[in-house]
Amino acid sequence: MGWCDPLIRYLSKPWGKYLSPDEISFDPSDSLNSVSNEIADHDTSDNIPVLTYETDGFNLYPYPKLGANAALGVNNFPVRYRGKPSLSEDGSPIFESDAEARSFQLTKEMNNLIARVQELEEALDDPADVWTRLREAWKNAEEEDEPRMSEIVIQAGRMRPFLRDLEKKIRRVLRREREKVQLDRVQEMDRASMRWLSKQPGTTLAQRAGSDQRILAIVRNENFDTLENRVLHAYLRLAEREASEWLALHKMAIETQRYKSVEKLKKVAKSFTGELRRLGVGVSSANITANYVLSQDKNYKEVHKSWLRLLRKNTILDDLWSWQAEIWTDFCALSVVLSLNELNEAELINQSPIIWREPPDHGKWFDQYQPFAIFWLRETKRIVEVSVRPKKNQLASKLRAAILLRVTEQDGNSEPKQIAVWTAHNLEKSDFEDDARSAAELIAPLLPMHVNLKNGLILTPSHGEFMHTQAGARDKQVDLVALDPFGSSLRFGMNKISSILRSEALGR
Repeated sequence: MGWCDPLIRYLSKPWGKYLSPDEISFDPSDSLNSVSNEIADHDTSDNIPVLTYETDGFNLYPYPKLGANAALGVNNFPVRYRGKPSLSEDGSPIFESDAEARSFQLTKEMNNLIARVQELEEALDDPADVWTRLREAWKNAEEEDEPRMSEIVIQAGRMRPFLRDLEKKIRRVLRREREKVQLDRVQEMDRASMRWLSKQPGTTLAQRAGSDQRILAIVRNENFDTLENRVLHAYLRLAEREASEWLALHKMAIETQRYKSVEKLKKVAKSFTGELRRLGVGVSSANITANYVLSQDKNYKEVHKSWLRLLRKNTILDDLWSWQAEIWTDFCALSVVLSLNELNEAELINQSPIIWREPPDHGKWFDQYQPFAIFWLRETKRIVEVSVRPKKNQLASKLRAAILLRVTEQDGNSEPKQIAVWTAHNLEKSDFEDDARSAAELIAPLLPMHVNLKNGLILTPSHGEFMHTQAGARDKQVDLVALDPFGSSLRFGMNKISSILRSEALGR
């Protein structure tokens, strides 16, 4: 790493020590971070700033799509699983190697991580009850047989009204074509048909019409083979295939609402496809330029947008694989807000507008203003503010903590207390006890006269079973909760986060 920029200091954990130039390398149990004195361009694919303060930036690097990044000393990282595994007689997948099995499991975890965040989009349909709806969706995800959210599930719920409208009034055009027409039915002729008529034998119109009394004339025929209908046909075929694959993966969830919704979309797509085929509508290629109808008509515009999302699915998933650490931060932010919202004494008194991103930006599915949410604790008379990726915040930047909780006594007679929440992502289990101990040592020297930092919380993937550990240094304590975004690990993890926020962070 002789090329190493002296302005960049690399970290294998947000709370860890800086790596020296001769030891800069990362393994799958690490987080790919750095601190620099030059704020990175947000549009670069090399790294993005997670936190900034004055000239310092806490930066995140993407997981390499091909498993290696020589510049960072990254080798043999897992890659996203793209195939379909063979199944044994009992339905379990069969893999050719441990690396393939590991890639499959990590991809499953990523898909569930994306699903938990995507469920926020559904919950936003009812702004007055966002967190209750989202918590209900997450509780369903705590059951192993609950089918996960995916793009086709979202479209199954959203697209059927548009498709029903199109079935009733599918767009058609009247095309002017030349055909031989009975004399008494001729309505229009053009120059070409007149030239044709002048060349026919005979002196009268009846003679020139011949024995069948037909002449070449202009007729207007209905035609359904338009660009917008070809896009519709292409979308329906792709949606039917995606729905079939999703249903095949979730046979155990046949009684769930999601399964039934996707099944309905499959049936609608299959039936509509047959109708378009009967009407002679072709199938659009993927590289078309949208015409006026595709860009302005409400129904066709939604079809075009959904078709492109399905076409880009693999490209988007590759990008999301690289930026899983940002998705994990979104997931952790939602976990904290949901846990606070479940406290009996907590009342949400302010919530930032949530700006949903389509497609996600470097893994971030949504943006929000600061603070993200503010809760009032009726019994303990406290105000709790949740800030996510706070910009220009000296404490967050110093600790490299993506989430800060600020707890203020309602009477305002004491200094607000703060809790740092680290959202470190990795692709392999790390040493949880060492992580908690290192984070405690980082915050231990902070004195109340400088910043009233009370405790710390690390939220990290468990890649298996739920784990919880604690570490203390001086008067500071750090809890580490390792959880996964589905199954029993999610259930135990959410319960533990609620318990920590209730007892330690909130002084109960």
